[in-house]
Amino acid sequence: MEADSETEAMAGVVGLGTGTDLDLLKRREDRRFSEVDLRSMLSRASSYHRDIVPGRFVIEARHGRRRWEVIVEPDRSARVLVVVTAYPLEGK
Repeated sequence: MEADSETEAMAGVVGLGTGTDLDLLKRREDRRFSEVDLRSMLSRASSYHRDIVPGRFVIEARHGRRRWEVIVEPDRSARVLVVVTAYPLEGK
């Protein structure tokens, strides 16, 4: 039951499939991670910093044995984080 409540809590914070949802779905397929993997990465993020694109942030996380970066953009009106993309850091 605890995992269900954690998933529900994350669902209220992270907006997946908004904006360019088809692009994100394609990247998820290409880079072999699921929505559950993405939510897990975000829930265990090690740090974050501002992205070069104003208004976006880079979330640093791990998936498997690799370091990943997840690019997010706050949607203040909906009070969610919109995931723009996620990618593994090569050789790390």
